[in-house]
Amino acid sequence: MKKLLFIALIAVLMAGCSQEKKAEVDLYAYPGNSGIGPKADIQGYFDSLISIGAKVIVHSGDEESIAEVWEGVKQLDRYVKGERKYYPVEEVNHAIELMAFEQGYSFDHSCEEDYEVDGTEMFLFRFIEQAVMHSPVIDYVTHFHSDGGETGMLCYKQWNTGPLYSFFVYKTDKGLRVLSVGERGETEFNKVFKLTDKKGRTYYLCSGNMTGIYNMFCQYLYGWDGKTMQLLGHADSFGESADYVYDEVLFNPRRLCWEACVSDGNVYKKVSKSPTLRLVLDWDKSRFVLEEE
Repeated sequence: MKKLLFIALIAVLMAGCSQEKKAEVDLYAYPGNSGIGPKADIQGYFDSLISIGAKVIVHSGDEESIAEVWEGVKQLDRYVKGERKYYPVEEVNHAIELMAFEQGYSFDHSCEEDYEVDGTEMFLFRFIEQAVMHSPVIDYVTHFHSDGGETGMLCYKQWNTGPLYSFFVYKTDKGLRVLSVGERGETEFNKVFKLTDKKGRTYYLCSGNMTGIYNMFCQYLYGWDGKTMQLLGHADSFGESADYVYDEVLFNPRRLCWEACVSDGNVYKKVSKSPTLRLVLDWDKSRFVLEEE
């Protein structure tokens, strides 16, 4: 049934759209991987999604919250059509938050292995794409950004505060674009670093050094060649050991390395006999190297 709905939706959305190749469109894909560009008729686009199986799901099925999601769609549509002057920041982000909260609740109460993208995530993912692509300012559609503001991130949590989604937003000559980073429920980030190598090539490091219940370490390295953003590598482990205790793993962007540190007032000191993780920037040969002390 899902396959039939997908084929039907392709037929609806591809009518009159010569720039999007049918084979490249995947309506169930994560943001940035669907092959769908910015739409001129936002309301019509999401009405079409609903007609072939997409759903607006909010917590407890609250009708008022569902109406608020559709208000976000309506106001984005009005902005795109020039019927309102300013981008609807509050309405758009509120709509995303309502849908993402319910996805976080559902994921937290489900069996992770059986959790697949369905009509509810289809609506959310496609809305995030359109919201990002039509936003004139990166701050409107990110929770934090890199120095300079060329890139930023949207991060959403599960109901139990664990990570849910991580989306990487970046500027192009055609406007803002978005990519999904890592797997659902497995990655979380709190910084984006802009880096350059000796040849002047540009990189962006989506970095997550979390302490606490989840103690999550996530590093995703992207390269920007002026036209495309590509994933060059990632590291999901610092090489923690029970042989030493630390307060936080810190990244030094000048030395391009991570070290386990303990806090001494306002000063962090490297833990004795703990490893160092180094980042080597060399485009498609970039790599993370763990050095044991």
